[in-house]
Amino acid sequence: MRTRTLFAEAWRSLAANASTTLAATMTVLIAMFILGLSIGLGSWALSWSNHVKEGLVIKVFFCTELSCGGKAATPAQEKAFVDAYKTAYEGKNAKALHAMLYTKGADPQALEFYRMMMTNEMGSKISSIVLEPLSADDKAKASAAMPGPGGKSYRLTLAPVKKLVIKSTTSGSSGSSTSTNTVFVAEADGKLVIPVPGPAK
Repeated sequence: MRTRTLFAEAWRSLAANASTTLAATMTVLIAMFILGLSIGLGSWALSWSNHVKEGLVIKVFFCTELSCGGKAATPAQEKAFVDAYKTAYEGKNAKALHAMLYTKGADPQALEFYRMMMTNEMGSKISSIVLEPLSADDKAKASAAMPGPGGKSYRLTLAPVKKLVIKSTTSGSSGSSTSTNTVFVAEADGKLVIPVPGPAK
């Protein structure tokens, strides 16, 4: 009888301890699972946020006279500009032609050269004069630095919005000849102008 009681008590004690051990083990396992899950989710969230930051690029554009063409000229303004150039050129009005130049920030030598080129063959009959859109090559050429006297570099002081293509005919004793000139046209102060190069910055 005593032996049976001893074994019964031992079995009860073992069963009670096993339940406590199992409960403690399960508690630890659940706690470790939650902790591991939290660490994993935290690491993933941090990695994802860094990835988003790398992919987020903010571009800020600063508009300057060289990079922005401003408000587009109306067809009436374009026609008035073309007509004024044609009238001044054929009428040998150098003052009116020079007034169409944009001289702010222009290099003195470049300004003198432009004035000379504008009045060269002045008085010839213009057979065609038209404002044309800029091609990709025109835009690249207009934005590039140009070599000048003394090894200096020059750049247009305004970004062109169009180009003026002029075809003129000159008659002489040996016959007639046709020449084609192209100049870049920009916008400044609400009107169309011919920009003169200035020192490249």
